[in-house]
Amino acid sequence: MVVARAIMRRNFLLWILLSVPFVPRELSAQKTDTADIYIAAVAYVRDKVRHYEGGPVVACASVSPPRSLNGLPSPLGVGVDLDSAVLQRIPEGHIPVRPGSACYVNSRRVSARLEAGTDRPAVSIVVGIPEIDGDHAHILAQLSINGRSGRGFACSMIRREAKWWVDSCTPTWIS
Repeated sequence: MVVARAIMRRNFLLWILLSVPFVPRELSAQKTDTADIYIAAVAYVRDKVRHYEGGPVVACASVSPPRSLNGLPSPLGVGVDLDSAVLQRIPEGHIPVRPGSACYVNSRRVSARLEAGTDRPAVSIVVGIPEIDGDHAHILAQLSINGRSGRGFACSMIRREAKWWVDSCTPTWIS
């Protein structure tokens, strides 16, 4: 009986060890790179928003897989909220960045994108999944100003001194 319990305990501990996922260091580093790229891209697009009277006072950010139309970048989907740890690391700017779900579209108002709970004017920023190649990366981003107009960007990123920076962003569409 004691031997059977020892074998069961050993098998149980072995099962626990094998069921915990092993994350190689490279994958962990790539996850950090992806978060840093999101931070730089969202801050860049947020800083493209002009601050004006009655204009947006908050930006809501999310991430969406990129789509293409005839091989050209097209508007990204609605997306899911950026991780809260990523949002907290976005540098402060003239308007704060909140999760994408903190905004909604109200088609009855001129400024149709609003912050939930306060109904303050808002913009939406959606970033795609970055393609990372060593110290270079590419990411699509879009800015939706009022639910009916916006613009898209294809951004090249570069890593310098362990930090990701926007090297250039080319407009891909405008509406």
